[in-house]
Amino acid sequence: MNSNLEFLSHHVLEKNTSEILTIEKNLINILGVEFPVLVNEKGSFIKIKNIKLDEATSSRLTCQMWSLNFLNWTLQKSNNYFGFSDLRERVIKLLVTTMGNLENSDTLDDVVSLTTYLEKERNFMEDGVINQSKATAS
Repeated sequence: MNSNLEFLSHHVLEKNTSEILTIEKNLINILGVEFPVLVNEKGSFIKIKNIKLDEATSSRLTCQMWSLNFLNWTLQKSNNYFGFSDLRERVIKLLVTTMGNLENSDTLDDVVSLTTYLEKERNFMEDGVINQSKATAS
């Protein structure tokens, strides 16, 4: 997985790919890898790989995935101006790792653990963006 992580990360960064996540009614696509999902009318995940999600996990996971996608897009647009390449690389690696973890998830507990990890990492990255922005504005 580590060599795949490096390959996918470099591929996305070199191609300057902005659309790394797409969600449709019956699948989620992360960096070209598709996972069977069921999405409700609000666009939240209900089921991933035959794992039925509770409402809290559904909301949290959906929010984190879209948040990471938006953060990647923001960092890509700001890359030339603020030097956010390290943070963008971290976002890409987190999404690739998430892809692998989703692939290996067998239970709701696996998805809950993954969601908790995503929240922690996403908050850390958001703090980095805020601190970097403050530093360049000074």
